[in-house]
Amino acid sequence: MIRLSYVMPVFNRAQCLGTAAESVLRQLEPGDELIVVDDGSTDDTPDRLRLLGERWNGLLRVERQTNAGPGAARNRGIALASGDWIGFLDSDDELLPGTVRLVREVITRHPEAGFLCGGRLERVNGGPERRLAGRPVPADPCRAMESFLITRRRSLGVGAVLVRRDVALRTGFPAELPFAEDNVFFARVLGSTRTISLTEPLYRYHLEPARANARALWRDFSVERMVDLMFDPAIVLPAVQPLKPRALAAARLSVFRDLHRLGRDREARAFYRRAFAAAPALALRWRYLRKFLRGLIGVRHPESRRAARV
Repeated sequence: MIRLSYVMPVFNRAQCLGTAAESVLRQLEPGDELIVVDDGSTDDTPDRLRLLGERWNGLLRVERQTNAGPGAARNRGIALASGDWIGFLDSDDELLPGTVRLVREVITRHPEAGFLCGGRLERVNGGPERRLAGRPVPADPCRAMESFLITRRRSLGVGAVLVRRDVALRTGFPAELPFAEDNVFFARVLGSTRTISLTEPLYRYHLEPARANARALWRDFSVERMVDLMFDPAIVLPAVQPLKPRALAAARLSVFRDLHRLGRDREARAFYRRAFAAAPALALRWRYLRKFLRGLIGVRHPESRRAARV
């Protein structure tokens, strides 16, 4: 039987980590494990983890480290994992019932693959839940990476992926990034192994205000460095390297889109112009051009107007 290890980073999440952890633990079989890496919590998280350990002895492993961020915490969990495949879940999300059984069956049928991805259920700020089905991903690494980064701009959730252990050890999360470390990990994995894709949602994602506002950090974030990490030649296959210039342009368009939503149109236009210079065909897609024109004439994005009223 394929053995699974799930890795969960946690930082000051005592109020919700029990729900997240037990959504995994209830589904595990002997030989599986959940590794919770406490990233230097200062609330009641250690006490809550101790109680969970008493209840789920044999399936739950708890490690503690000095605060270093979610990327470093996930890397610690990957290094400690004993399973054949590794899944991930954040401490404020939930694995959906039946996910472990489903992914184990699919992985067993596809020994050639090193990556599995599916869909998710998403709830934004406590609002109504929506189902985001997983979209087909090409099995070939080059086409999969192009689809993820450039042509389709697919959205993958960290709770909806599993990675073969040897692939996870080789790729890892970039601990230096304040956010988007999961997208770098996804790109590296897609660019180095074959992928299985499922339409079924695998977890419930809670998009709270702190998560929704994370990309306000773009001002202090190097998009170029993010893309360099995605295309690390020591990790991804040589065949994907020609995609890098267009991937950088697409990343700049993502920044442009997020800054426009925040009402920071002057900064947004600078990213748009750099993307247009490198990849005009991408920048002229209506979903980007429309936002550029709206910002140019001073029409603010609805999200920005709502935030200003608040």
